[in-house]
Amino acid sequence: GGIHQYLEEFGSDGYFKGKNFVFDQRVALGPKGCERVGQCALCKTSFDDFDPGTVCTVCRDPVLVCHSCRERDPYKEWYCKDHVPLRGYYFTFLDRFTE
Repeated sequence: GGIHQYLEEFGSDGYFKGKNFVFDQRVALGPKGCERVGQCALCKTSFDDFDPGTVCTVCRDPVLVCHSCRERDPYKEWYCKDHVPLRGYYFTFLDRFTE
């Protein structure tokens, strides 16, 4: 694709900042030493390593969640910025309510 070729040609000296999301096993590509532009949706620390398991519980859009926040959440339910108000009302798994 165009962005991938651009990154190969210009690297971190070009105008594109951060990583390019790709739809295969590579997940995200960026030039060596690229600046981190993403942040964890929960704690807001600088983070840009997408994990295919961290998607919005409501719409299934990718959500950036850092490793420490992933470990802290026992239910593994994430919400994109549009669906944060549904936290506590919309659930992926209902087994916690069966006890």
